[in-house]
Amino acid sequence: MVRLSFWISALAAVLVLSGCAARSVPQSAPAEVAVSAPEAPPPSAPLPAAGFAQLAAGRYYRGPRQAPVTLVEFADYECPFCGQDQEVIERLMNEYGAKLKLVYRDYPVGHPHSMVLAEAARCAGEQDGFWKMHDYEFRNMNQLDIEHLGKYGTQLGLDGPAIEACIASRRYESAIASDAALAESSGARGTPTFYVNGRMLDGMQTYDQLKSAIDQALATAPPPPSASSRRQ
Repeated sequence: MVRLSFWISALAAVLVLSGCAARSVPQSAPAEVAVSAPEAPPPSAPLPAAGFAQLAAGRYYRGPRQAPVTLVEFADYECPFCGQDQEVIERLMNEYGAKLKLVYRDYPVGHPHSMVLAEAARCAGEQDGFWKMHDYEFRNMNQLDIEHLGKYGTQLGLDGPAIEACIASRRYESAIASDAALAESSGARGTPTFYVNGRMLDGMQTYDQLKSAIDQALATAPPPPSASSRRQ
């Protein structure tokens, strides 16, 4: 079992629509709670600009740094709802191209191996392999063996023993804890939680739901600077 020493507050009674609830519980207890509902709630009021800027400043991102729309995802590598949304996110990234940036942040919510899987992806990031490990873990969620994380890294063309040593050092534990604290302070109570230019969407999202939020953000995003202003 993996020690989870970073919980900020007890959230045992929280339910997340079509998501995994953040809970402070013994690791042997189930951590996910799915609530049946036909639709996810509409996006909430946006975070203040400064608060969203902090979310969007995450180290691990895909897409142009200055994209007009930033999609922040808080997720857990063992949350099945997060896994199901990865295909949706990939489709949107391909569709919107330079208009969309994805920022990934860790929010381990109490699954048995959430923490070590998050550490493995960050350790792979030391070899510019964060997204390789991120994608591998989500795509193989039901077949992963945490004793073989180094082996998976080797299969991805990375230094597997270095990843194992990094995981054993637990040097990313505090950084992951900071992501979890940031999630909770921003209103997230489970995974996945998305922020589209500051507007929060709770729980697993369909393609249409995320696309609608992105289109709304594009419609209100400031225009890119003109060529003349960029030269100044």
